[in-house]
Amino acid sequence: PSLNPAVEPRQLHVRMVPCFDPSFEVFHRTFGQEQIALWLDSSSMRQDDGRFSVMTGGASSDFEVIRYDASRQSIERSAGGKSNYHNSSLFDFLKVKLSESPIDATGLPFDFHCGYAGYCGYELQGTSFAGTKHRSDHPDAILIRVDRAIVVDHVEQNLYMIQHPSRDI
Repeated sequence: PSLNPAVEPRQLHVRMVPCFDPSFEVFHRTFGQEQIALWLDSSSMRQDDGRFSVMTGGASSDFEVIRYDASRQSIERSAGGKSNYHNSSLFDFLKVKLSESPIDATGLPFDFHCGYAGYCGYELQGTSFAGTKHRSDHPDAILIRVDRAIVVDHVEQNLYMIQHPSRDI
């Protein structure tokens, strides 16, 4: 369901092919030489939790990058060589951005349908809990907007190439 009922969800572009190669080979061949590369895996040993790997990569100019400072509730958004700044909580910002282009991914066996991926530091505890004593010289969160990815299904041995409908094919 869409976070913004005024915007109709668009269908995610999906292509599935059989995949018998180990994930590290898929990642290395596809994204090993890219300036930015991301590989998400579960650390869970339970089969259902560790079933999928998500991979993406490209030149830094291909990505929207979000850097967040929790103490100032300041967001730096960089895309296409330009940066702009917002004063907002990270989660409010993401809710708005994701509602602008909702996705219909009905029928896929995984929950990753493009969007933002990256890391959130301990400093974000202050936005959800009673505050934090952690401070860092680095951004408290860095996220990239993923509009295309490879998802490997380790159980069914399939590889899904997914792409957000707003990206040119």
